[in-house]
Amino acid sequence: MTSKRNLCKLLAELELQMKRVALWQAEPPDAEYLVSQQPFAMDRLEPSEWLQWVFIEKLRHQIGENLPIPEQFNISPYFEQCWQGDSRYLPILLILKKIDKGEGEC
Repeated sequence: MTSKRNLCKLLAELELQMKRVALWQAEPPDAEYLVSQQPFAMDRLEPSEWLQWVFIEKLRHQIGENLPIPEQFNISPYFEQCWQGDSRYLPILLILKKIDKGEGEC
C-alpha cells in the first residue's frame, strides 16, 4: 500500500518527468473532455492528459483533503502499451510502476 506521503512524492516525480519530456500542459483541456465513461478517458484525452488532469489532480486533491486514497493501482500496463518503443517515456513508466507497487521514499 502506498502511503499518502510516499504517493505525494511519487506524484511530484511524475510531474517533473512529464515536464522533462514536454508532456506537461499549462492549460487544462475543456471540461467536457474530462468527463468520459471510458477507462483513462481514452475517447477524449491523450494518455498524458489523463495522467495530469485526472490521475494526478484527483490524487493531489484526495491527499490535500485527507480523503482516502485507493490501496492499489494498476495503471502502468496501459501506459506501457501506449508508449511502447519510445524510450523518452521510460522514466515516467518507472514511476507509474512504483505507484502500482506502492513504493516510494519520502
